[in-house]
Amino acid sequence: MLHFAWYNGIVHFYFLFVVGAIIAPFLMGVIPVEDYKKILSILKHQTVKYFAKCLKIRDKNGNIIAFVPNEHQENIINIVEEWKKQYPDENTRPTLFIIIHKARQIGFSTVVEGIFFHELNFNSNKVAMVVSFDEDSAQNINDMSDRFYQYLPKWIKPMRRPARGKGILFENPVNKQSEFEKNPGLQCKFLIDTARNIYAGSSFTINYLHLSELAKWPDAKSTLTSLMQAVPQTGAIVVIESTANGIEYFHKLWMQAKRGELSYKCIFVGWHMHAEYTKKFENDIEKADFIKTLSEKELKLKKIYNLTYEQLYWRREMMRSPKINGDENIFFQEYPASDDEAFLTSGRPVFDRLKINERIKFLEEKYKDNPPDVGYIEFVDGKYKFIPDEYGTVIIYEHPKKDYPYVFGGDIAEGLINGDWSVTQVCDNTTGIQVAKQRLHIHPDLFALEQIKLAHYYNEALIADEVNNHGMTTITSLQRENYWKQYKREIFDRISKSTQQKFGFDTKDQSRQRIIDRLRAIAREEIDLINDIETLNEMLTFIYNDQGKEEAESDCFDDCVLSLAIMYEARSQQSANPPKPHENIFKGKEVHYSVLQDMTKNTKLKEKFKQKYGINTIKVGGNK
Repeated sequence: MLHFAWYNGIVHFYFLFVVGAIIAPFLMGVIPVEDYKKILSILKHQTVKYFAKCLKIRDKNGNIIAFVPNEHQENIINIVEEWKKQYPDENTRPTLFIIIHKARQIGFSTVVEGIFFHELNFNSNKVAMVVSFDEDSAQNINDMSDRFYQYLPKWIKPMRRPARGKGILFENPVNKQSEFEKNPGLQCKFLIDTARNIYAGSSFTINYLHLSELAKWPDAKSTLTSLMQAVPQTGAIVVIESTANGIEYFHKLWMQAKRGELSYKCIFVGWHMHAEYTKKFENDIEKADFIKTLSEKELKLKKIYNLTYEQLYWRREMMRSPKINGDENIFFQEYPASDDEAFLTSGRPVFDRLKINERIKFLEEKYKDNPPDVGYIEFVDGKYKFIPDEYGTVIIYEHPKKDYPYVFGGDIAEGLINGDWSVTQVCDNTTGIQVAKQRLHIHPDLFALEQIKLAHYYNEALIADEVNNHGMTTITSLQRENYWKQYKREIFDRISKSTQQKFGFDTKDQSRQRIIDRLRAIAREEIDLINDIETLNEMLTFIYNDQGKEEAESDCFDDCVLSLAIMYEARSQQSANPPKPHENIFKGKEVHYSVLQDMTKNTKLKEKFKQKYGINTIKVGGNK
């Protein structure tokens, strides 16, 4: 048997022993050694040929076949080869980062494992690691790597030492120290682990790292952070691939990479980009009948993605299959046509992400030409005024209208610079339209001062702050500053056995559930009321946790969401009527209709106003 090992790119041949007369002519020089060197060089530098000639895979029918990459797999191979050509020196070659968002069964896991196997086959002292989301998927990857090794041609198969767990150790299996020192083998490792081990790979330098189905990892951020510390800055390959599973950590990485904020090469493959996802018609009659039954949605998809009728036929059949059971959201998750589609329909969202995303895109386009005002509120020349400042903490979509009623909803945080935010949401109570938002890191007592300035600016608005945790400090500060126009809740005093009114909204489980239900209905039926993109983005990442409670996705915020929900709850305690001019009963002057009603009902009140002001026109509301 002939064994070859090569180190640092130089191929070394080791003749260990000869077995059988069949290969005797082979060893006696029938095929020159130089030809084998040439073949090995081709296989080393042309990965696609290595795959086809050396690797075997199991196809969907259970057959063992040569690994001939499809177009999407070959694209990954080409990216790696171009990276090597661009940076010939491995010692200075910057680490390659790839992130892949894909539909089901494109074959990316298989090709990445093949690339890593190829790298280990032609190098020494390298470590490849594949981290999958659960034990079953890890076992499948282990079976795949075993199959690669099992079917390798003998003349290129390196020595292997049995591993205790999953994976392959390319080392001399002989226990004798002298034999090992003489020929240690490649000293490469192909390791396989699950994401449940947050310390996976921490004891190695990982040259080739594959993170499979990252969106399904239990603690993706912590585990990924730990693994990345084991990856060198030069010469390494890191591949993250996953289908979508809601707006979570994989989504965050994907969006950052897509925006160019991270040094990943982004690859998205929708179902319609994969050649296998098509179904042929039996005949022209069947095709004609199918075309007649196309729905409006299917016709729209055909136009947007330039689909063939065969692709639409496959989609319809897949929708009917037990894999999907007619649930379009499942299809969007498993077989997305766009990257947004998969994220918006997967996971456990509280709000309708498709509607929210549509609203975000509309507002982004709108604000290109007509951006909202950003600044802060200050008391200047006897009035509360808006001061424009691009670094301000107040964003205004509609400035206050004279005499109109406004409502605040507040979610209060501790004020730590890296912690949660303190947020005030503002709406015009006559319509429910969000007109402003205040968001900053500040201590709860000082936040009250900022709220008061904004409240004066918005016609002495009603303030409804969350009373829980740090909110009581803000509410107490509002009282200390003599701002009494606050939301009141009723509580039962067990000592006095009476119902009392207290300032602030208490977000206990039952009341919290109520306000979120209301906000969910608004997002579904009246999404046009919400004007703040930041708030809408928080709604995208507001999910049901494993216990069924609504909360922000890990590493996301929900301060804007909860303050908006409180704001809509508080509307019932503020006038919802716009000012309407009416004829004054004195001399035909105009007066706010609510004052007119009171004066009409109460003649003493009418005389009181007349004596106090000495005039017939009464001004109510507005800025001080």
